[in-house]
Amino acid sequence: MPLYRVFIVEDHPIVLESLVELFEFEDGFETAGTAASAEEALDAFATSGAHLLVTDISLPGMSGLEMTRELCRRNPDVRVLVLSGHQGNIYSVQAREAGACGFVTKTAIVTDLIPALTRIAEGGHAFAS
Repeated sequence: MPLYRVFIVEDHPIVLESLVELFEFEDGFETAGTAASAEEALDAFATSGAHLLVTDISLPGMSGLEMTRELCRRNPDVRVLVLSGHQGNIYSVQAREAGACGFVTKTAIVTDLIPALTRIAEGGHAFAS
């Protein structure tokens, strides 16, 4: 299995630590960097060596969706998966329109995150509502 380097953007420390720990123990994944805000992520992603970016929608300052638009503009090959505590098809649609390759609700992280990341890393899409 290839090694996928993931950059995580999450402002809640407990969720961020859980994601880092998940990638530490999941074969084929490692954390390439983290940021607590979109602005911090935009500055750090380019030098992180990450293949994938996982971001929350709700961040302080610029939203995860705005950051996704900007990151995709700067790095057309980036593969973004949006995480959200918000449920509903509208958020999945907004993530896709922003340029994300996938969307997973935080309530489904345990079952859906790794399969969704694997799918987008391999060039596919993973949108759950």
